[in-house]
Amino acid sequence: QACAGSECQEWLVVVANFSEDDREVSVSLKEDFGWDAADEEVVVTVRDVWERVNLGEVKGGDYEVKVEGGGAEMLRFTKT
Repeated sequence: QACAGSECQEWLVVVANFSEDDREVSVSLKEDFGWDAADEEVVVTVRDVWERVNLGEVKGGDYEVKVEGGGAEMLRFTKT
């Protein structure tokens, strides 16, 4: 089923780092997905798709991921 913006309950995100240095990259639940990050009831599960590992939950705010220089991470964010 198609959705748009904050109506979506799940997002698949690829974060790429084109520099030579490792970087911390922030994914904003509010800015990137339109989810109300100030709402403490918004709980998001984060999963590393390539490693097939659950990375935990985020309750509002941002999620930071370290991306190696020249590397990428594929993450699935699921609003629960």
